[in-house]
Amino acid sequence: MFRDQESNTFVGHENSIVINPRTRKGFSSTAKERKTKPRRNLETIDENRTVHSEVEEDTFFKKQDHNSKERIRRMKISESYVALGSLLPISRPLKKRWTAPVIVDKVLEYIPKLENEIEQLTIKKNNMLSAIENVPSLINKKSINPKVDSLTVSVNKVKEGQLIFQICRQGDGKNNVFSSLLRCIVKEEGICLVSASTLHVCDERECYHIHIEVRMFFFVYSFSFSILSCYSYY
Repeated sequence: MFRDQESNTFVGHENSIVINPRTRKGFSSTAKERKTKPRRNLETIDENRTVHSEVEEDTFFKKQDHNSKERIRRMKISESYVALGSLLPISRPLKKRWTAPVIVDKVLEYIPKLENEIEQLTIKKNNMLSAIENVPSLINKKSINPKVDSLTVSVNKVKEGQLIFQICRQGDGKNNVFSSLLRCIVKEEGICLVSASTLHVCDERECYHIHIEVRMFFFVYSFSFSILSCYSYY
């Protein structure tokens, strides 16, 4: 009797397990969800990795572009400093290259000296221009020796910065004019006397041959003015 009850209970329990469709459906859906969740997680991880790699790549290219532009900017600044340093007067060859702060200090020291030099040259130029303007009035003065009319001057350019003056005048047997003219040349700043000689063409004419070196062009006018000034007193 007990065996029959146990068998019936077992059969009934088995039938209840087999017949219940909800339990079977629940088991199958849970298994599917377990299988699909890892796939979704892997896809999400792959997407995150792709986005992260793209961001890193974009950041890398931006950094490279910035470094390249910064390198070019520094090269231009360095070239500007070198060009600025080349304008400075150097008394002796440099053992090592000047740094940017040294170049700036040298420039600040040189600017006042350069301004002073420009001011002095401007004063000299104005004096020369004033002397040139007075040349016609000097020639037209009645106090000038009439022998000026017989004075001829020719100028020949030997090379850049060097000139040869040939002066012919009516001779009077005196060398005072020539010696006075040489003294005027020596006193003139910016004019260097290379050579000088005299030649007596005849009893009435004599020629002076003067080779000079000039640093600035307007000194030639000063030299011409010196010729007339020296000759006018004899």
